[in-house]
Amino acid sequence: MKVLHKHNFIGHSTANIVQTYAGSDSIENLSMNLEKMPKDWYYKTNDITYSFNSFGHRSKELACLDIDNYILFTGCSNTLGVGLELLKTYPNLVSKQSGYDYYNLAVGGSGIDALLHNLIIWRSVVTKLPKFLIIQWPERNRYLKMSDPDSNILTTNGIWNKKVEIKNFIIAGEDVGFFQSRKNLASKIIESIFNCPTIQISIAQDYEIGNNIIKFPKIDFARDIIHPGILSNLLFSTRICKEIANMNQ
Repeated sequence: MKVLHKHNFIGHSTANIVQTYAGSDSIENLSMNLEKMPKDWYYKTNDITYSFNSFGHRSKELACLDIDNYILFTGCSNTLGVGLELLKTYPNLVSKQSGYDYYNLAVGGSGIDALLHNLIIWRSVVTKLPKFLIIQWPERNRYLKMSDPDSNILTTNGIWNKKVEIKNFIIAGEDVGFFQSRKNLASKIIESIFNCPTIQISIAQDYEIGNNIIKFPKIDFARDIIHPGILSNLLFSTRICKEIANMNQ
């Protein structure tokens, strides 16, 4: 479940909260993983907290951002950093390595519609463009649905949903090119409203979703044994920082 918060940003269902679990990094999954992982598994002795700001984002408050010197990240749970300590997420690592401040717009479980919505809201709220925009494209066939026409609560739907009508909609949408077209149109909109250097990445996607997209593999796993782990995020950050350095030349 996602919510429209202040300024109509889509974010985590509860804002201004610190919690121990998020998304697939649940207490149930952790209990199972503790049973099957070796004794020296990192997460047997290291805890994780998720702190969400007033917009429901795993980031500092907008008022604390250095808007003259920042990188804007957006994406899904891979960029939010599900299953990872904040300091080990690739947005945080890129910020530390590059010397830029950063804001993380990522929304767990979301798709291109949420990504585009939040970027448009960002441009209406924040006057200064980021030094760099980092787009991690989520699976293109995810989508948000209003729980009620008069509600600010949204549900996330994707291939994990077991409802036959949703699966059929996704299959039909892929067959007729609906989801790919939506991604292509979103790219055009973003390009027109963000006149700044942009780095596009894809993490462990099985299909090619566009040109000029850096594809990253998952080389290890986070605490939920689903999302990219510590080494993967270090790899992502190193490559992104190289791209930033090249663009700065």
